[in-house]
Amino acid sequence: MGLIGSIVSLSLDYKLMCLGRLFFGLASGVLLCATSKMMEETIPVRLLDQGFGTSTNILMQIFNVALLLMAIGMPETQA
Repeated sequence: MGLIGSIVSLSLDYKLMCLGRLFFGLASGVLLCATSKMMEETIPVRLLDQGFGTSTNILMQIFNVALLLMAIGMPETQA
């Protein structure tokens, strides 16, 4: 769903681009919620207190901010 949303977001049509961003946002939200639940079910309880659950989500958010900051430097196209 995220891959489809990313591909549709590359469209030059405004409505399709918004639809693609919606799909990608939904996929990202599901991923953030499912990651912590999946880690809770697969990582042993004794290791959960060592930061496995929170560090993953914090790192994901740090990389999201880094990607947004890199996008600021991208050149704008003249239409």
